Amino acid sequence: MHDSNEDSLFVPKYEPMDTFEEDVMSRATSSDEDEGDEFEVEAVLAERQDPDDPHATQYLIQWENYPMDQCTWEPLQNLGKGVLEGWEEAKAEIE
Repeated sequence: MHDSNEDSLFVPKYEPMDTFEEDVMSRATSSDEDEGDEFEVEAVLAERQDPDDPHATQYLIQWENYPMDQCTWEPLQNLGKGVLEGWEEAKAEIE
């Protein structure tokens, strides 16, 4: 997914998530969405190694105006500019 306003500020929200049991399909590949639709990222919640590609990272995305159970794991190429900058800054503050 691409942030429809790629230069918008990103403010991460941290909510406890002990586990994310399902690997929810990307909104980009969901059959009920039109190809090319863009969604606003509310927050990056986590990151993990892609289970299908050990050299790639996926990011757990909370979508604006969607409930937490609609979060999806997204590869880097599905994210707009600035989204990961905010995530990396937030991680650096924690460390």
